[in-house]
Amino acid sequence: MTAEEARIKAFVMNLDDNISGFYAILDEPTKTIIANYLENNIIPNDVDSGYSPVAIAFIHEVLTAMMNDTGYVLNSDIDPNNSLSFNSFNEFEQHKNNVILENGDVIQNSDGTHSTSFKVKKSLYTFINIIINQNLEDPNTTNQEYVVNNVNTSLSGVTLGASWEQISYDYTIFNNTVVIDLYGALNYDLFIQGIGTVYTEFVHYQMIVDLNTGQAISITSI
Repeated sequence: MTAEEARIKAFVMNLDDNISGFYAILDEPTKTIIANYLENNIIPNDVDSGYSPVAIAFIHEVLTAMMNDTGYVLNSDIDPNNSLSFNSFNEFEQHKNNVILENGDVIQNSDGTHSTSFKVKKSLYTFINIIINQNLEDPNTTNQEYVVNNVNTSLSGVTLGASWEQISYDYTIFNNTVVIDLYGALNYDLFIQGIGTVYTEFVHYQMIVDLNTGQAISITSI
């Protein structure tokens, strides 16, 4: 057994049962990333003593985050110059969960349809723009019933290390309102204390619109 293998074995043996069990089922590329990080943080001038307590604590944090949220995947190809940098997973969680939901305006298009907008502000700098194109119900005739033609979304603002994918949408009419459910994924390229990580956040936003006027009533995160 090499010195590196001995250090890794000792590290794993000192993990809590739940975390060591999770570590055991990780794929080899992920284990290699963890081992490389630890090997770069050996106690100075005493390579036989093991890893820096700070490095061990951070890898505990990495494993706990991955165990509790399958959205985290370690990736050695992440470019630190083209990713979001954080000191800890907790700091990223605070960034991710800093969300402001806003109703927008309704405009009439040249083809007679109406577009209602909403905005999701992620940490004040990155925006998911949502535009619902629809035919409004005309209460004066039975020939025009409400229908959603499409829902278009885009990412704007500071998009470094972030990308957006719209997955699907559906809608339900309830009295004089329509409830639109939008599903998507926000992907982050992260660099946390020298470890490249990809995080995928699956989101579900629910919007309510007046089907007679197109006026935005509310948007919530489900």
